[in-house]
Order: sequence, then structure tokens, then C-alpha cells
Amino acid sequence: MFEEESRLFLGKKGRPALLFLHGFMGCKEDWLEMASFFSGKYYCILPDLPGHGRASFPVDMSGLRLAEELHTLLRREGYDQAAVCGYSMGGRLALICRESHPGIFSKMILESVLPGISSAGEREQRRLLDADRARRLLRTDKVRFLEEWYGQPLFKGLKESSGYRAMWQRRLQGDPQGWAKALEAFSSGLQADYTLWLKAADIPVLFLAGEWDQKYRSLAEKLRTWGANLETETLSACSHNAHLMQPQEFRLRIDRFLRK
Repeated sequence: MFEEESRLFLGKKGRPALLFLHGFMGCKEDWLEMASFFSGKYYCILPDLPGHGRASFPVDMSGLRLAEELHTLLRREGYDQAAVCGYSMGGRLALICRESHPGIFSKMILESVLPGISSAGEREQRRLLDADRARRLLRTDKVRFLEEWYGQPLFKGLKESSGYRAMWQRRLQGDPQGWAKALEAFSSGLQADYTLWLKAADIPVLFLAGEWDQKYRSLAEKLRTWGANLETETLSACSHNAHLMQPQEFRLRIDRFLRK
């Protein structure tokens, strides 16, 4: 996994490692501008996640298998530990990776990340919903699916942002079959609930949400009163994809967090 064409590295080895994990239908290039800013101080690692960008989707892929692959990727680059910045699906996968390899991350930045679903019944409902979405993705024209997906309320204002057109062009290069497989294999209905771990996190965690993303803004407000290692911040004038809509502000928040 993580063939040469499915990963990017910015910065010099020997500097602290900073791993960027993109969201559903994303690719490593989604983080390129952000990682370029941090490459002067960090060795930035940008992989395409399975089924996305130029990464294949192995038959036996799962959240736990991906955790092993990410651990192997870091070790191959000479690192036992890294800071991680994960967006949405990428952040959930980072939580899975941290569970199976507790010492792998020194700090975690979670952008618009669902830490888990507590009810078994609700988890099953979500798994079935994602399975249905995966089937619809394969039946629907790609452009139509993208329009419907980014037309959801949680992406309020995204189409008006300066980075949207470039992101749209990257999505047009994506593979719906890979997306569908990832949607099922990495469904939040299959993951554990990491909410309690966040409450007593043993490493520094920054949870970021957009002002216009009501669900995750409310989650950030709830988490704000929790453990000493957990920080939460809400970014103004943006929704679910805060790093695309407010890149400068997002960058400043991350930089401040990593400097502590």
C-alpha cells in the first residue's frame, strides 16, 4: 500500500513529522498548500487514502488494516511518532490508528471529526446508510453525485470559497468505485466510540469546527468543557471544510497549537 505515486513528502527528514489525512473523496493534493506552509519546520507526509487519488483499495482493507499501513509508512520514513492533522474521515481514521498504536501520535488535530456513535442501534443505522450511499454512488453520474454531496447543509458556503473550483477539478479525477468501497469500509457505523478517550486524552488534541456547520460546532461546544489535553476552536465564516474555506485562519490555529 501507499505506492510511490500515492504519497507526497514535503520538508526535510530529521524534522518532526506531520501527517495529513484527507477526507472522503479527497486526495493528498487537498493538503498541499497547507503542508507547504509547514514544510519549513516539519517533514510533512501526505498519503492518498485507499480508494482515493492514486491509491488502490485492497480487498481486505479496513480501519484497522489502514492503521497498520500508516504505522508502516511512518516507520519506513524513519519515524516512530508524528503529529497528525485529519479532516473528517481522515480524522476518524487517525483515531483508529491511535487506538491500535497508542504512541504513534504526539499531537492530534481533528477537523470536523465525529469521534464515534455511542448507540449500537445508531451505529447499525449509519452503516446501512453508508452502504446505501455507496450503492447510489455507483449508480449515479459522478457530477450529479458531487453536486448533491456538496449541496448538503454542512457544506454551507463552500461553493463560494476561492478554493472550491480547484477542489472540484480534483474530485472529477477521482474514482467512484474506490470512493464507494471506502464509504463502506470506513463507515463511522463500524468504528468504536472515542468520545470518552477525548475526555481523558493522554496527548494534546485540537478539535476544530466551522461556525456554519451546526452539528460539529455543537460538538465542539460540548467538548470544550472536557479534559485538560483537549482544546476546541470554532472558525468563523466557514462550514465543514474549514481548511479550504478559511486556510489562513486554519493555518494560524494549527501553528499556534503545534508550537505549544
